Amino acid sequence: MNHKTTADAPLPAPQAPSQGGLDQGRMVSIPETDHCLDSVQLDRLEQAFRAWATQSPRADVQLSRRRILVIFLLIRYTGAKLNEILALDPLKRIDFNRQLVDLGNGESDTRAESRIVRISTTLASELEQMFKDPSFRRFLEKQFNVDPGFVRRKFYERAQAIGFPKKLGGPEMIRKARAVELMQRNMPMPAVQTMLGHSTMNLTS
Repeated sequence: MNHKTTADAPLPAPQAPSQGGLDQGRMVSIPETDHCLDSVQLDRLEQAFRAWATQSPRADVQLSRRRILVIFLLIRYTGAKLNEILALDPLKRIDFNRQLVDLGNGESDTRAESRIVRISTTLASELEQMFKDPSFRRFLEKQFNVDPGFVRRKFYERAQAIGFPKKLGGPEMIRKARAVELMQRNMPMPAVQTMLGHSTMNLTS
C-alpha cells in the first residue's frame, strides 16, 4: 500500500504566534537545544545552494554541485532522510507529470511499503529540465553515487558560508526543519508523520 503526502503548498511568510494562540494539537514544542532553521532561513540556505551550484567555470564541478543541489532540494521539500535520497534513482522514481517522488527502493522483497511524497509543480518542472540535460543524465546513470560524508560536508559548508551554525545545515536538521515548517502552517501532525515515514511523531530521527 502506498502512502502519499502533500508537501507542495505555498508557504506564507512566518508569523510569530501569540503565547495563547498556539494550536497544541498541531504544534510541537522544540527545546532550545534542538533549534532548527525557520522558513526564511531555509529559503536563504536554498538560495545559497543555488548560487554555489553555478559559480564554478568547470563543467565537471558544475555537474557535481548540481547533484548536491538536487539532493538538498529533495530533502528540503520531501523531508526524506539522506540515505533515502541517496538510494533513490532520480531518473526513474520521480514522476514529473504527477509531481510525485517515490521514496521506495523499488525492491518489493526488501520494503513492504513505498512512501510517496508530492512536490510542487515548480520543483517538478525544474528537476525535469535539469534531468533533460544529456550530460547531467549521464552523470546520474548510477543514481547519485556520492558518499554521504561528502554530502554532509557540503551541507555544512553552505550553512556556514551564510553565517548559520554548522549543525543546523546538516541533512537531518533540514529534514526536521521541514517537518516543523509544515506543522507551523497547520499541516496535520499525522500527515507530517506519514511524510517523514515515522510511526510516532519524533523529530529527532
